[in-house]
Amino acid sequence: MSKLLPFGEFMKTSLILFCLSIQSSYSENLEIPATQAAFDTVQFYRANGMNWCVKIYAKDQDVHICSLDPDIIDLITLARADTETYYGDVVREGYIIETE
Repeated sequence: MSKLLPFGEFMKTSLILFCLSIQSSYSENLEIPATQAAFDTVQFYRANGMNWCVKIYAKDQDVHICSLDPDIIDLITLARADTETYYGDVVREGYIIETE
């Protein structure tokens, strides 16, 4: 359950974003090379005590969202390891964005 914070206070959020060198279709089970405008992403997001993994399939603009264990301590390490395991051969770049 989310808790309300006093006005002006914000919870820390984290976004770990990986851009892939492919654009794929989940429904067609298809992968083709990415373009500057169309590429798959894998994202891990933490906010309000919850953790999520989001995979975006660029070719058919399909979004898959999976909730993760809220007790994950180090989401960045998990995100890097998981992405390397499943997408290591197609990761083009990655970003970590955190707020306080």
